[in-house]
Amino acid sequence: MKASRPLRFARYLGRYSAPAANKPGFEVVAEIFRIDHRSSVVANAEIEEIKWVDPRLPNALPLAPLTCDFVLPLCRSLSR
Repeated sequence: MKASRPLRFARYLGRYSAPAANKPGFEVVAEIFRIDHRSSVVANAEIEEIKWVDPRLPNALPLAPLTCDFVLPLCRSLSR
């Protein structure tokens, strides 16, 4: 993703891994950061699409295991 804020404003939340959504037998590893922003975020490089979801609500989108198991729970815990 491409955002207009410098990385010095990012808060590191950790390194997480989960099975790849579309490649059986492979694992996805992600370094997760939190950035508070008011500017637009744009899909860039290997990020094809961005959709905003409310982590507190059930979601009908087909989401990858990393998102379901780690990212959304992290978002819920940070929004308390």
